[in-house]
Amino acid sequence: MKPPIWKSRKLWIAVCDAVFSISTLVVTFILSDQTEIRVLVLGVLGILQPTVAVWINAIAVEDAAVIAANGATKSATIAAKE
Repeated sequence: MKPPIWKSRKLWIAVCDAVFSISTLVVTFILSDQTEIRVLVLGVLGILQPTVAVWINAIAVEDAAVIAANGATKSATIAAKE
């Protein structure tokens, strides 16, 4: 049985990233009239987004490895009983 999606680390990292990015953009566009600062903030967020995506992917790979290891352990236990 899979755990509920609300307990997923990947979901909460993505939600926090989205909230941070959107709030940063909104605050920047409200407080700054200078185009250069707006472009700088967009650039920084553009650099951070792939890093968060890699982080989420690394968690997914780790979770898949745990699932595979548990499956191999269960198969070995069943084979040993037979």
